[in-house]
Amino acid sequence: MKISNIQLRLKRYRKGSNIKAIVSVVIDDSFIINDIQLIKIADKYHLKFPATKVAEKIGQESVVPINSEIRNTITKAVIEQYRRTRDHL
Repeated sequence: MKISNIQLRLKRYRKGSNIKAIVSVVIDDSFIINDIQLIKIADKYHLKFPATKVAEKIGQESVVPINSEIRNTITKAVIEQYRRTRDHL
């Protein structure tokens, strides 16, 4: 799996919000995941993948990495891109 592109929309939410960016990730130049939330909780970054209203009601995400290795690869790439983008502002 190759992450082809990462697009960030940095967010300036009200004070106290944990959401730092909304992210789109392109995988293998053929699959895009939109509306991933980059969240910072207790000095650690986490990704919240998109979920339908029905999925949210039962505590699930609609788009789910199949294993922790893939989730970690995407998370690491997004955090690196976020830090590079944030540092250039």
